[in-house]
Amino acid sequence: MTTAHPPPLTGATLRARWEEAAPWVAGLRDVIDERPAAQVPGWAQRRGWAEWLLGVDDGWLAQAEAQGAWALPAPPGAPPDLLDLWQALHRLSALPPLLAETPQAQAQRGVKARKRAQLAAFGQLAAPLAGRVHRVVDVGAGHGHLTRELAQALAVDGLGLEREVRFVEAAAGFAPANDGSVRFQALTLTADGPSPVQPQDLVVGLHACGALTDTLTEHAARAGAPALWVSCCLHKVPGETRAPRCCPAHVAAAALTLPRDRLGLANLTQGAPGVEASLPENLAARARRVGLWVLLRDRGEAVPEPGDAMRGLNRRLAHRPFAELAAAALAGRGLAAATPAELAAAEAEGARLFAAERRFTLARRPIGRLLEVFINLERAVWLMDRGYTAELGLAWPLAVSPRNVMGRAWPTE
Repeated sequence: MTTAHPPPLTGATLRARWEEAAPWVAGLRDVIDERPAAQVPGWAQRRGWAEWLLGVDDGWLAQAEAQGAWALPAPPGAPPDLLDLWQALHRLSALPPLLAETPQAQAQRGVKARKRAQLAAFGQLAAPLAGRVHRVVDVGAGHGHLTRELAQALAVDGLGLEREVRFVEAAAGFAPANDGSVRFQALTLTADGPSPVQPQDLVVGLHACGALTDTLTEHAARAGAPALWVSCCLHKVPGETRAPRCCPAHVAAAALTLPRDRLGLANLTQGAPGVEASLPENLAARARRVGLWVLLRDRGEAVPEPGDAMRGLNRRLAHRPFAELAAAALAGRGLAAATPAELAAAEAEGARLFAAERRFTLARRPIGRLLEVFINLERAVWLMDRGYTAELGLAWPLAVSPRNVMGRAWPTE
């Protein structure tokens, strides 16, 4: 027996949510723009939240991070406007599931279980568009698993576009040698560049990072082709900011032009499941990044914020022991290795600073989800303004992947 769910956001309802969310994004710019670091952020002081947030006990904090602060009884003395904010952000970010349940996925060589579940869900969600298309064009195809999944599910040809030649070669290696229906091409797709997309293509992207999802919808709209996407990593955009592609009349575009590094706020996981690790592991990694910032600061390096300490490093290094993270960072900057005493002091100070940052992040965390939903609402509205029918909902549960906001759009007949 399956549970009935509300329909996806579409039409006037989708547009109304976008128009309602825009002033909230604009009005929270100070909270978005000023990340907690080594001092109490100005927005927490101005709003009168600082003292209460710093006094939140570890037990309630851990519950709020795992379940959502909006879902818990508030501890004594909680600022009413902060509680109202959490409830509003939850409401504005809430989307209905697009599937009644996560489909069963078949085992595939070299594909992890969570990825298989995403592929199977994509196949089911693409099925209603099957009668419109003769080919799938997968933007940011990687190893080509989605390209092959959809080509088989829809019984059409597949074209996987990927800028990394090594991924193209790997993708071709996964396909049967006699299968000419699916091919892969090394191509860096740009918004204003040549387009391989044709009207009867289905343009798709599974976790197409940052601006690549905007590019995907641009090429779909140019050809009049349907599109299906789940985006991620909003901060991966060219330039220092992301300007809105369309804007409600009652909000200034400048207020919705977001700094690239602040778009990373959307990567903060809502709830216990993590993208690549559990919530406790992700929190420990964030504490190590703050410790690295302390180490570099004490060495006299120009590192304005903790996030800057990881420039040039693979983020997964923060999940390694602190000594390994520090060694990689110092070597990359041509600095001498740290002594055991330096490492111990920096790690301890990082943990102390992160304990405070974590509490202020509690106020910012739901804003990250709002940003993710809002930018995908904008993409859907942008397509609607170009003659499309668009829907927005959740492709799968958070446990499959926290990056689960899906847009589905096709030219209105």
